[in-house]
Parts: sequence; C-alpha cells; structure tokens
Amino acid sequence: MATWRPKLHWHLHKEGKQSIREQYAFNHLRHEMYKIVSKDESLQKQLPIGPDFSLPEPPAAKPSPHRPDGRKYKVAIVGAGVTGLFLGMMFDYFKTKVPHFDIEYDIIEAGPEDRVGGRLFTYNFPPKPGAPSGPHDYYDVGGMRFPENPVMTRVFELFRLLDMHKQELKPDTPNGALIPYSMTNTVPGVDGPVQNEPFCYNGITKWGSYTDIAAEAGEGGDAFGFNQDPYAPAIPTVILKSKPGDVVDEALKELRDAIKDDEKKGWDLLMKYDKHTTRDWMGSYWDDDCYRNPMLPPFNATTINFLETMNGGTDWYDQALSETVLESLDFDYADPGKSDPYSWWCVMGGAQQLPIRMEKTLARKPIYNTTVKAISAIPLLGSEWQMEVTTAPTDKESGTTTSKQQYNGVFNTTTLGCLRRIDTSACTIPNSAKMAHRALAYGQSCKVGIKFKHAWWIHSLPENHRITSGGLGHSDLHIRTVVYPSYNIVDPEDKPAVLLVSYTWQQDAERVGALISRKSPADEDELKTLLLHELAKLHTTTPEEEKDLFEKLAGKEDVPGSGLYMDHYAHDWSRDKLTAGAFAFFRAQQFSTLWPKIVVPSGNLVIAGEAASPHHAWVVGALESAVVGLYSWLYSRQDIPGAAEVMRLIDHPDNEEEEGGGDTKKEKEHLPFVGLPKYMPKAQARTMGIIAAHRLEEADGVA
Repeated sequence: MATWRPKLHWHLHKEGKQSIREQYAFNHLRHEMYKIVSKDESLQKQLPIGPDFSLPEPPAAKPSPHRPDGRKYKVAIVGAGVTGLFLGMMFDYFKTKVPHFDIEYDIIEAGPEDRVGGRLFTYNFPPKPGAPSGPHDYYDVGGMRFPENPVMTRVFELFRLLDMHKQELKPDTPNGALIPYSMTNTVPGVDGPVQNEPFCYNGITKWGSYTDIAAEAGEGGDAFGFNQDPYAPAIPTVILKSKPGDVVDEALKELRDAIKDDEKKGWDLLMKYDKHTTRDWMGSYWDDDCYRNPMLPPFNATTINFLETMNGGTDWYDQALSETVLESLDFDYADPGKSDPYSWWCVMGGAQQLPIRMEKTLARKPIYNTTVKAISAIPLLGSEWQMEVTTAPTDKESGTTTSKQQYNGVFNTTTLGCLRRIDTSACTIPNSAKMAHRALAYGQSCKVGIKFKHAWWIHSLPENHRITSGGLGHSDLHIRTVVYPSYNIVDPEDKPAVLLVSYTWQQDAERVGALISRKSPADEDELKTLLLHELAKLHTTTPEEEKDLFEKLAGKEDVPGSGLYMDHYAHDWSRDKLTAGAFAFFRAQQFSTLWPKIVVPSGNLVIAGEAASPHHAWVVGALESAVVGLYSWLYSRQDIPGAAEVMRLIDHPDNEEEEGGGDTKKEKEHLPFVGLPKYMPKAQARTMGIIAAHRLEEADGVA
C-alpha cells in the first residue's frame, strides 16, 4: 500500500506543482495527522504507523448501495459568502453527474439578500433626487482584484463557468466582464512607461516613482525627511534610495533562496524563525554577514518603521515572519506556459457580481436574514449522529422565536469570529480546535469611497499629475492608500465618478474606524472633512494648491452642494457583525500550530472559508476549502449513496467529462468543483475523513 510520510523537513517540488505556501501547509497538515493518529490506539488500527513513522494511504471509498427506504440526506451551510455559495453549486453539480447523490442543502445567511457574497461586497451609491448618476457609481468594499497565475486557476475556472470573460475596457463594457486592473499609474518615458503617482510622507508631497523621487533628493536620498531627528538611529542611505519592497526581498533573500533551493535548510530555517514576528526578526542578529551589509537585518527601529510604513499598514510587521516570507514567494512559481502570469483583473460592476451570479445558479436559494444561534450533535439510535441547527430571525423586530432543524452535516463558512458567537458546546470539537477558533488572528481593514461630480483626479489636476490609468496614491496620512479605479478611466469627463479615497489596514484601520458610523454616511461629518483635507494634501505640493483643491472638493460652507463632493460610504470590517474581521492574518506560530486544528473536521461539523486554506485572504482559498471540506466529510460518511462516486470525480478531474458523458464546451473545460488543491493530496483528505468519523465514534461512547 502506498504511504505518505509526516517528515518535518521541506518537501519541495522542483517542477512547480506546488507553490511554497502549499508545501508549507502540506507539511504542517501531515504532521498534525501523524500526531493525532500516534496518540490514539483505536485510530492506529485503521491507520497503522509503519516502522519508518509513515501512515498508510487510506483506500478509495467503496460505493454505497442505493437505500431502498428512500431516506433523504440534508446538510446546512452556514453563510452565503463565496464558500457557502460554492458548496451549494458543488452539491448541484455532483447531483447532475451522480443522480443518486441526492443531498439537499440549506444555505443560512444572517445578512440581507444584498449582502450575498460576504466579503465580496460592492457598495452601489443610491440615486438621489435631482442629482446626476454616473456610469459606474460603485466601489468594492471587500475583495476587488484577481491576479491571474497558477495559484488562482480555480477562480478563473469559476469565472469561465459563469460566463465572466475578459474584455477590453470600453464605455459599454457589460457588468460581470473581467477588465484589466492597473496596479500603477504610468506616463510615457524615454525607455517606456514610468510610474507617476503621488507620495506624501511627513507632510511632503512629491510625484513620480519612489526611487526617482529619492534619486532627485540628493546624496542622502531622504526625500521625505525620515532621518530628520538627529537623536534617532538613521536609515542607511542605500535603503532610502532603494525601492522599499526590494529592500524587504533582499532582507529575506537567505530564507527565500534556501526554501527554493535546499529542502532541509529551507524548512529548518523557516521552523527556526516561525516563533518570530516580522518586526522581531528584522531587528535581530542572525548572521555574521549582517553587520557588513546594511541591506540585511538587524535593522534599527527607524528603518523597520520606515519599511513597514512604505510596504503595509501600521503594525503590519506584527504578523508572523513565515507569512511575510510566504507572501514574498507566492507568485515565484508562475507557470511559464501561461501568457502574462502576473496580470491582474477586476470585475466590471464590482466583485460582488461573482457571488450574485453564483447565487442565480443554485437550485436552492439561500435563506436570508436568519442567524444561526446553536449547532449541536444529537446522537440517534445505533452509532449515528444528526446535527441540530437552531436559528432565529436576524432582525430583532421580527421577534425572538427560534426554530430547530436536523441535518446530516453542517458546513460552517462564516469567519471564525462569527463562528465563536454560535453555541457549539454540544459538538465534538476538540479543545485545541476551540482555542484555534478563538486565537487565529484576523486583520483589520477599512475602506471609504467618495462619489464626486466628476473624476477630478483624471481631468482637473495639472497635466503632469493626472491619473489616467488607475493605480495608487501613497501616504502616511490617515487615508494611507488611495486606489484610483481601473473601471472608470474611460467614462465621460462630465459624469460623476467614484474614488476609493482610503484603504487602510491594522492600526491605521482602527483609527479611521473610530470615525466610521454603523449607519454610514450618517454621522460622519468629521470623517468627511478629514478625508477631503487629506486628499487635497496628497495631490498638491504647496499650501496654496492644497487650500484651493480642498475648497473645490468640499465647496463653500455657506453654499451647500457647491463642491465636487456628492456622497460617500465608509466600512469597517472589524465592526461588521456579519464578519467580525477582514481576512485571516496569522501571528507568529499560528500557521504551524493552530491552523491545522481548524482544517480537520469535527465529526459532522466542517469548518470552511478562506481562513481554512493556506491561501487565506484570497477568493481561491474560499473555493479550495469547500472542495477539501466536502471531500473529507464524504469520506467520513460513506453510507451516503453516491459519496464514493463523487469523491472519484474530485480525485480524477481529467476524466470528468468521460464520467458524465458530456460533450459541451463547458463540460470539456476543467471545472472548479473537481481536483483537490495541491496542498491537500487525497491521502491527507481521506485521513481527515477517518479522523472525523472517529471523533463521532468517541463521542458516541461518551454519550
């Protein structure tokens, strides 16, 4: 029988079949499986540990007979975000391929119908009497851009399935189309396009690229006065003159190279530093060469704060060093066969077009405005368990009456913060997993969009400061990052346009969030004034220009509506009760010690969502977790008719069209529902199913 080994060294696939992040997750997951099995004699009878500390690969599931009693199976899916909707699509799809796989599902969503998609949320500015509307009166409050590379393949398969195709940006490009997303505003240069964006730090605004600005600052390269304090340790000139992102990559070079080139050394180094935050590692002494090269740690505190300021939000370096390293390597293994693997795309009409289209395909529509209050494992006769889900109307005015319904399984796709508000005390969740639910960190994020009478950043700034291709504005102001949309750059000059005026993370988001109302834009006069003042500061280089632009944006106090400002909407994801956080943002040691705990199912309760994937904070992580969760649950429930056949379809995606006999173009294309993600080979997915079933057996003995 084939075996897989829980060795604690790096297992690198040189052919690029797994990204570094996927391999990192793979190693930690198989180690978690080994620990669970090695400490349980009953599990060892099913998964005997070999003399070389290997675990056997569980066999394929055996087809279950059709049940003559006509018994129905049903599951609950908590949350109508991308993961929950995708699970519903999977159940629908596999029923068409395996007719006796007849599992009904209820998708239970606490929010209203206009919040379908969870953190893929697009705010559409409502029309107002007497006020003009623009062609694209929206902005993406949540996820907004999609990189096209091998890691994200499943997302683009879903786009194709839903007829969301790439198109050229035109005034009449339809909603749902994928259009190019511009990461940088450029202007023609001698040797090709060059960056031309505003940078505002320490009250100084300059335009161009950071490196060009630093070069023009003279010998020290200190264009923004970061070294002004004579009593603080100085930032080395070589760092001030370098692109900040390149400095971090150079600092991580030893780790990056070891991970890519030397299996054992790379794994050992990553494990050695796993307990460190990025900030801690950057300020520590690691190697004799460090003091001979100013581009390597240890950096002084001024330098660390400078790099964090230029590369992320305040406190961004409180995340685990391993996360910073993995982020820097995420796109290093692009498929050379792909054309332009680093291209980025956004969705015309907003990213929420994706979940809206997903919802329209479902055979069973989500149940909205319904909050899950409790999930309980209920023992039945014999060794079988049911899951009881208690719900109540989300709207308090609708009353407090609760209802209960039993299911064969529950897939929780909400954030861990929302899961913690659900009473799961009667489930078979190990205490270590409960700790992971509480402790795994989420990042803070706020966004504010403003609707203006016209796109002044495109048409009204001085000729050499106009933003004509999208991109970013960079600053240490409260607004931190301005995102110039890629979808409205060809709109008519005289029409209203929306600008994402503030995109913040971590402590910056906390401080902006203090000014955000739960009823935005109501009660946000202070926020509005702050935003307009800082927009003017970011886009001008003299006090006179700043004052003039602010008056144009805000208008005269005694003449309402005289400025370019029309409306705004602000959102704080940490204060959104439907999410309680923006995205998974792991701290030191959390990926290696806590993340595996949430991935292994607890009996008939499966945790899915972006946090349950190594690709957290990305839509692809949400999709991957759904595939893994369904597969492992089905392996634990081989009594369900059609379970084995569905797992076989997932196991062999290349044979999918042959299994179903389909001949349409869509059926011949690889679909997003099949194929386990690369970090989860079937040996591990099946072992998770065995562990899930075993946890129920243990609970049955206690009950």
